[in-house]
Amino acid sequence: MRTNLRDDPKVLRIAANLKKDRRFVIGCLFELWAMADEHSRDGSLQGLTPKILDKQVGIVGFSQQLVAIGWIVFNEQGASVPRFEEHNGQSAKRRAEESARKARARTQGTVSRDARRDGTSLTMD
Repeated sequence: MRTNLRDDPKVLRIAANLKKDRRFVIGCLFELWAMADEHSRDGSLQGLTPKILDKQVGIVGFSQQLVAIGWIVFNEQGASVPRFEEHNGQSAKRRAEESARKARARTQGTVSRDARRDGTSLTMD
């Protein structure tokens, strides 16, 4: 999930086309992406049909809207989430963890530099 979904033009378009509140649409997107993250290694969801997805999220036509903007593809085997590896799965989780680790290191480095400047030490004995 991205924090900028609240004003993403694609989300607003889906909400307008389905006559649903954007927050409800974002919740439905969360449900789809959580399902993909939990039940897929590569974004493929075997056996998932538009009808099943629409029923799962509670909006008839939701799947059709996602297809129209390129956020899901359906075929005979089921569905797949394009660009899944960029946003979901273990590789994305590793990137997020690495980013958080680097942010912590930068913050700790800033605190240490500030402490040295003040002549104090934040190390624990």
